[in-house]
Amino acid sequence: MKLLAYQKADFSSPIITVHEALHLRRQFPEEWEGKHFYDLIKLRPMVPVDRGAKSSSFAYLGGSGDGHGNGSKGIAHELVQEYVCKLWTWRIRLFGKEFMLKIEETSDEWAVHDDHSGLNYTVDCKLVLSPDSDLYYETAGVIGIEVTDTHKTGPRKKKALARAGLVILELQMIPDWHVANDVKITSEDLNQLRKRIFGFLNKGTKLSCLCKPAYVRI
Repeated sequence: MKLLAYQKADFSSPIITVHEALHLRRQFPEEWEGKHFYDLIKLRPMVPVDRGAKSSSFAYLGGSGDGHGNGSKGIAHELVQEYVCKLWTWRIRLFGKEFMLKIEETSDEWAVHDDHSGLNYTVDCKLVLSPDSDLYYETAGVIGIEVTDTHKTGPRKKKALARAGLVILELQMIPDWHVANDVKITSEDLNQLRKRIFGFLNKGTKLSCLCKPAYVRI
């Protein structure tokens, strides 16, 4: 479930909130009833579902989400996730050092199974690095990215990801990006927030390490 979507199956089309989509459906049913919208990462089709002001969201059509989008963590979180999952190169700072990541493939909401507990956990973004990328050999070519705000990654999830032997880095969002009332945000406000987030992250992103195998040296 997501709060944001493209109006068309085109990355250049306008981004709309679920509340705006529901408003359009109520006001102009002949044009908007049954209309599909498309997620920010892979243009998977979705429809707006009215569950009231605090719980409405876009829902993936049957099977199109491949298990993605079990819940939204907010508008800013979705925009940061979009930024990371559309990168081909990424200049990051980690442990006081700078690295240039070269990315072959990305995916959102990476499902990780924990054999110890039998539970599944989701990592916000998965990056598959190219062999000539920094950190390729240290990470076996795969890095997970967790986008966090005021709520840090829980200890159970952190332990599960560590048991899986994964390198997971954290991207801490700026509190000022938080949208207090996603019902009232306008298209212009949304566009400006997206520009602020992308502009800030384009300058180089400071990450922290959530977990990594003990033998990995970065």
